[in-house]
Amino acid sequence: MPRRKKIINFEENEQDYTEMLSRRIDECETVISEIDNSGLWKIVLRDMEEQKKMLDDSWQDITDPLKIQKARELKFATLHIVNLRDKYEEEMKSKQKELAQLQNYKNEITKDYDNETKLEG
Repeated sequence: MPRRKKIINFEENEQDYTEMLSRRIDECETVISEIDNSGLWKIVLRDMEEQKKMLDDSWQDITDPLKIQKARELKFATLHIVNLRDKYEEEMKSKQKELAQLQNYKNEITKDYDNETKLEG
């Protein structure tokens, strides 16, 4: 027997979802602020940039396919760390936009294309 989809009442869950978005925005702001003000993070970032440069400069010298794959994985991990702040900032902006849309959805008038009539003239 197929499962029935759970019907979610948006009005009931709107406040919970709004609170979740606000919490996540606050978390992202905290992470960004801590990264920007952390001397330790600057050291880690510098080390990751050096690791990335070393990988970029030496990949052609690696002949073993397994080592090439490991170097590729290390490069992706390094890039993830280097771009971490930007990822949090991007997520924060996305959540802020979503929250603004959620808070203003009642003020926006959407066009009802199903009930639109065509005027002939």
